[in-house]
Amino acid sequence: MKARLLSIALAICMALSLTPVAYAAEGDTAGGAGGTTDNQIVANVTGSNQVTTQHTSLDDALDAVAESGGTIELLNNATMAQGVTIKGDVTIKGNGYTIKGSADNAAVNFTVDDNGTLAMANMTLDGFGSSVGTKSGIAVVKVKSGKINTKVVATGVNVSNFCRSAYDIRSGEFEITGGTIDCGGADTGTDTNSRLTKGILAGLGTGQVSGTVNNVTIKNSNSNYSDWSSAGIEIYQNANVTINGGKITDVQNGVSVDNYYAANGDNNTGAVVKIEATSIGATDKAIRVYGDGGDDDIGTTANVTVDGGEYVGDIAIINGTTSSGSSAKKETISISHASIKGDIDNVNGVMGFVRCNITGASENAANIDGVTFIDTTVNDKTMSTNTESDVALLNGTLYETLKDAVEAAKDDDTITILPGTHVLDANMTITLNKKITIEGYTNSKKERAVIECKGTNTSGHGLFTLEKGSEGSVLDGFDINYTATERDCAAIYLNAGFDGDESKATRIQNMNIAGGDPAAEEQAIGILSTYGAEGPLVVVANTFSNLKYGMYFNQITDLTVKNNIIDNTRYNAINIAADRETYPCSNITIAYNELKNISSADYEDDTYSSGVNMGVWISGVRIADNSITMLNGKKPINVVQPSGGQTANRAVITYQVKDADYAVFIVEIDDSGTATYVPPQNPKVPGYTFEEWNYGDAKVTIDKNANAATVIASSEQMFTFTAILKPVSSGGPGGGGVTTPSYDVTIAQPEGGTVSVDPTDAEAGEEVTVTVKPDEGLTLGDLIVTDEDGNTVKVAANEDGTYSFEMPEGDVTITATFVCDGGALCPTDKFTDIDQAQWYHFAIDWVVENGVMNGIGGTTLFAPDDDLLREQAATVMWNIMAEGDLEAPAAALSDVAQGEWYAPYVNWAVEAAVMEGHGGTDRFGVGEALTREQFAAVVAKATNADVSAADATALEGFTDSESVSEWAQATMAWAVEAGVINGVALSDGTLELQGSREITRAEMAMMIKNAVDEGVLEL
Repeated sequence: MKARLLSIALAICMALSLTPVAYAAEGDTAGGAGGTTDNQIVANVTGSNQVTTQHTSLDDALDAVAESGGTIELLNNATMAQGVTIKGDVTIKGNGYTIKGSADNAAVNFTVDDNGTLAMANMTLDGFGSSVGTKSGIAVVKVKSGKINTKVVATGVNVSNFCRSAYDIRSGEFEITGGTIDCGGADTGTDTNSRLTKGILAGLGTGQVSGTVNNVTIKNSNSNYSDWSSAGIEIYQNANVTINGGKITDVQNGVSVDNYYAANGDNNTGAVVKIEATSIGATDKAIRVYGDGGDDDIGTTANVTVDGGEYVGDIAIINGTTSSGSSAKKETISISHASIKGDIDNVNGVMGFVRCNITGASENAANIDGVTFIDTTVNDKTMSTNTESDVALLNGTLYETLKDAVEAAKDDDTITILPGTHVLDANMTITLNKKITIEGYTNSKKERAVIECKGTNTSGHGLFTLEKGSEGSVLDGFDINYTATERDCAAIYLNAGFDGDESKATRIQNMNIAGGDPAAEEQAIGILSTYGAEGPLVVVANTFSNLKYGMYFNQITDLTVKNNIIDNTRYNAINIAADRETYPCSNITIAYNELKNISSADYEDDTYSSGVNMGVWISGVRIADNSITMLNGKKPINVVQPSGGQTANRAVITYQVKDADYAVFIVEIDDSGTATYVPPQNPKVPGYTFEEWNYGDAKVTIDKNANAATVIASSEQMFTFTAILKPVSSGGPGGGGVTTPSYDVTIAQPEGGTVSVDPTDAEAGEEVTVTVKPDEGLTLGDLIVTDEDGNTVKVAANEDGTYSFEMPEGDVTITATFVCDGGALCPTDKFTDIDQAQWYHFAIDWVVENGVMNGIGGTTLFAPDDDLLREQAATVMWNIMAEGDLEAPAAALSDVAQGEWYAPYVNWAVEAAVMEGHGGTDRFGVGEALTREQFAAVVAKATNADVSAADATALEGFTDSESVSEWAQATMAWAVEAGVINGVALSDGTLELQGSREITRAEMAMMIKNAVDEGVLEL
């Protein structure tokens, strides 16, 4: 058995977290169209006073919360007969039901006013103005221009049969996630009943708008309205919108950016649009920018950035400058890593395409003015229009110096450094004082972008100097070769005033930073921060080599250093000086790094010759799971101790070296040479009372009243605390009279932590306190108390972190589950491409924890979204099913090279009849992907399942059941019945099998875990 500690906890967590949300589509039983019957309760309303009332009218329910705020929970389908203006914080929980508007009255809608928030989830909005002639400003959900502190959040909301727009947001923030917006198809012409429909409109007014559109489906925006063209999403000036995933289909225009209509004198800014991994299918323009600004009233140009995705329809900039012809105001479209089927049309704008595949373009597309192609295929011809003198690409414009590109960039812009070695002028400083991304581009020939420079740290600057205002910037995927000409030059320098927040973590990632000869005193530092510079700063997956220090921080807070290689340094690999009380360092994690050939200098001071050095004024440090090899017998870790009357005020520092754990407890030392340290909370053990702490050999005096230990003349001590407990006396004979019965509290002790209670038996009505202690790296997932009859007892969370409940009449059982906290001890924390918030997190945790799957060899990647290859599947199945040596005979398959890593696993899989040759041939199919139904067949074969006995009706709950291959029908039915496959949940709440689609590594992890949880496979 290969099961590990987390298997049960993670299995429970997955069962809870992966239950699909049922977003009801039009016509579903839960939320089909239709009104309400007389006197039917349609909603519960909980007001700001936390009092809940029931309403038979949705209009009354909305009136009750519109100004003061509150929550509406739909209990039935409902009808709105009048519009509502939201001025408070209003939440509507749809529960899959439908709200019907008025077909002939577009004023029946949701309008969000100043300081209003409208949050809607899991519902359908239908019939809002569906028969009203088109008119600007009509929408189901509306925020007018100039409003302040407004927010709209829609999750799993379907909108259909409306006039003009589903959402019209002209001020404030919005977030639309999931759901389908059906714009209603073509209208009947140009008469008064014609309807111009679009899914989402953002901007247009004078108010600033910021929003995201996540995995939304928008369809049927293809009106014939004569005065304006329709679009899935239409974005105007003063709007900053990000579109993540989703699909825009059967539309005239996909995303239309109309950077004009500005009133004279207003402080307008151009639209900023980011489109990521989205699918657009348009009959005219997939992406369009229309930039005729009339009177030059737009302060900046529109900027559209696209990364990934598939786009059917033209990419066009129409009237890319203002009417005054200002060349400084060219609209821009930058597209990378995308598939485009359509033409390229640019009038006075700027376009750039990087690593794209374009088909269906006109013969002249490659020669259009203002269009740049980098490693892009146009009608089967690979093109790169840059020259050797070009260094960087910004919003479609090529720059011959990186410094010029940085100076031209605006907040949130991305600069791409082109492949090749770019030699900068000596002593150059490139200053970042805005939030931008600088990324290196590696072309199809695997040539990286390299910046080469010789420099001196004049005026306290480095090659890249991050000033105040650059917080949240990203340096990603390029190389720096930096040879110093003076002492303390830095490739990357954080200047005083650099100070971000959680939403602006600066990242340095996927870089190679190299110096010259580390033996030279005049040598570069990889990353250097001065006093007054703070975080958050994330340094991940970089290589630092031949440097004076890999990293040197005079001051830093909220620092994460993970998955880096630091090779060959003169002094420390990482030095956190923290030598001034006024500039302390805190909240630092250094984990999963490989530090090798560290400290080559013949220098005795541990402060400069250790692997990782930590100064006096430092707190909240964790150093774990690093590999550290030192030169000349130097210390891997050094913690500088206070001296000369200095006062240190520091939290516990823990670190791990070569699989041995060390805990260094450093406490405040006062002038008399004593210090006070607060020990852990006194334990509560059933049947015992706590007496005292035993501090072993530590020289301490104890103040029991303060629950603190005073350490004498010690600034560094490895403590072992022992709790002294005394059994509770059972009492003697005698007594009498009436006794009140007490009931037992039973704890089902979980894996991954401990649970204790006080008292262990209690009378009915007595309060019982529950204390939970997750193991490191875990957190409490659920805490359930049940009585003798299996009923759930209400549990309250206390301010001190404990929980309590009132003892019922009868015994109770406490059940707790602990789950991964997503932190540094998470099994998948070492992988840089695992998003802990994604659905696959706990499944991949489980396969890694149990040795079923690993990352991509030689990298810090797991590649959750990559297709699963057949040889990888064979390896995973061996990890689950087999033990001992791989000794199966060589498989007689022509494409299995016996010297390759995968050969023993493939041999075993064929011998064990878990897998076989590909398609009845003598080939295994090495390098080919498995489909979801093929992998289901692998699991079935591995378990000798009789798939012919499966109930075919098991597939009826999936909308694409008819698409399952004929040979796989029984296998997929078995997999569904057995709980191996649960289906892919769509944003509208339906489930698909997607059997013929290639299975991803993350999906395989989930299916394997499901199979083990359901007893189909055994570890």
